[in-house]
Amino acid sequence: GLLVGVGSAMGNGCTSGHGICGSARLSPRSFAYTATFMASGMLTATATGSAAALNIAPLPAALVMPKVAEAQLAAVIAAAGIATFAALAAVQRLMGAADSKQQKLQQFRGLELASELLAGCIFALGLGLSGMSRPSKVAGFLTLGAPSWDPSLPFVMAGAVAVAMVAYQGVMRFRMMAKPLFCPTFQIPTSSVIDLKLLAGGVIFGAGWGLAGICPGPALVGALTGDPHVLGYIAAMVGGMFLQGRLEALVARVGSGGGRSTKSMST
Repeated sequence: GLLVGVGSAMGNGCTSGHGICGSARLSPRSFAYTATFMASGMLTATATGSAAALNIAPLPAALVMPKVAEAQLAAVIAAAGIATFAALAAVQRLMGAADSKQQKLQQFRGLELASELLAGCIFALGLGLSGMSRPSKVAGFLTLGAPSWDPSLPFVMAGAVAVAMVAYQGVMRFRMMAKPLFCPTFQIPTSSVIDLKLLAGGVIFGAGWGLAGICPGPALVGALTGDPHVLGYIAAMVGGMFLQGRLEALVARVGSGGGRSTKSMST
């Protein structure tokens, strides 16, 4: 958890932020981070035997088609999500024009929070339905050469990227929406910098991911179970994010102090 926290803070993202959203934006920065944490995760999981450590049976992963009930559940979740988003949009229109810009922003903030909560719930249900909330499912893919090697993870990610790409490219390239329904502007990362900090963050994040088979999103979903191992992981992850921020601030202060000292000596 500590490694995942530090790495995600250094790289400003994780498997969903860079691996799905960034890839859907066709961001070179996200491609670099994703490739780095994937390689690091595989090397770490393979070297440490994560699949065996998580007691995965040494049997080949079977190809199992979705059951009718599972397909129906997925369809219901998708339909309910779309219908609820449409209802929120209708509420926004029914509110009409606010008396002031401040009141309008307050109205939008409530709808924005509701839409974010809904999106998070749908994402959590997707993780659970696909099995990606289970560390054993992730470790089964990252541990190369294991008898139980399971290629499910890249198919899940590819499906998520395909859906997200339609939305992102529709907004970014084809201008299907000038602005979001519930906030003033789209908040899309624009940085294209691929530097040592990004790549090092990917290596550290991947190492933690490979060891535990869990990243921030599934960890938050798993917290609902009250499992002390997951709660400990989240505490370490948050601590890692905080630690990385403090260390970066300390390095910046030391660097600026050194620069002032050098300037004083030269004058």
